Amino acid sequence: MMHGSVHARGVALRATARRWTARPGKVAVLVLVAWCCLSVSPCQGGMINLGQAGDFTVLGLTGTHIAVSGHSGVVGDLGVGPSGLGDFSGSSYVTGTTFVDPTGGIKTSGSASIHPATRHLAPAVSDALQASAQVAAMAATQTFGDIKNSLTITGNGGTNVIAAQSVRLSGSETLTLVGGPSDSFLFNVPGRFVLSGTSSIHLSGGVLPTNVLFNVLGSEKGGTVEFTGKSLAIGTFLIPDRSFSLGPAVLEGSVIAGGEDLRIHSGGYVGQTPPPVDTAPEPAGLTLVAVGALAFAGYGWRRARKS
Repeated sequence: MMHGSVHARGVALRATARRWTARPGKVAVLVLVAWCCLSVSPCQGGMINLGQAGDFTVLGLTGTHIAVSGHSGVVGDLGVGPSGLGDFSGSSYVTGTTFVDPTGGIKTSGSASIHPATRHLAPAVSDALQASAQVAAMAATQTFGDIKNSLTITGNGGTNVIAAQSVRLSGSETLTLVGGPSDSFLFNVPGRFVLSGTSSIHLSGGVLPTNVLFNVLGSEKGGTVEFTGKSLAIGTFLIPDRSFSLGPAVLEGSVIAGGEDLRIHSGGYVGQTPPPVDTAPEPAGLTLVAVGALAFAGYGWRRARKS
């Protein structure tokens, strides 16, 4: 949506430049102001601090077996934690670097595409566990039981700590978080967490995905955190002691899991959706828009002087 808005502003800029060809000074100012607006990122709210664990799109904690199979993958960096194993098969992929702790290992088969490197990941594991404990200790600002139907939660303009016994969405049910860039939504969920069908997590009003965290607590007995069907999850999922499974669903965000298994399969992927190449010009393209508008303005100015 943001990319479409940028494209629309680029079109408006060119149209305005054509209307102002007889006013070169104003055109130059307009182009420079518009260029600044196009090139500056939206205002960011406070991001959730995960320490070194925040470096990863997917991170397996101590002893976790990560399996990425079929045409499934990770858009970003992946970490295989201490004593863990990364297993990549079929046409699976990791677009960033696959960091492997010296005590961990990896294996690949088929046409799997990864770029391995060694990195001590104990500090990242420690940061993840500390962040989970800190969020778990925070007092709730809103409390719910089992979230198993569509629900809208409105933020308070700052830090929202949501206590929910479980999240179990199916069919087309939606969990909608409403707020602005300054809202953070921190969930503590000790029970089941399952998305199926076309269910989804939806952000409204400018809430940033980086400001949404689901702290899923409890042991493996609480059940695997599982996203199936065409479900869509958004945010960071911090799951210290339970397994995680995704496929063919999509998680626009990241997952940190410390259970026995972390599986991505059946064409699912984790990471931000790659923007379509035809919806928004890259920075170089934006430069060409601005330079082209200036050149057009200069042409109009020369014509005005001759007439």
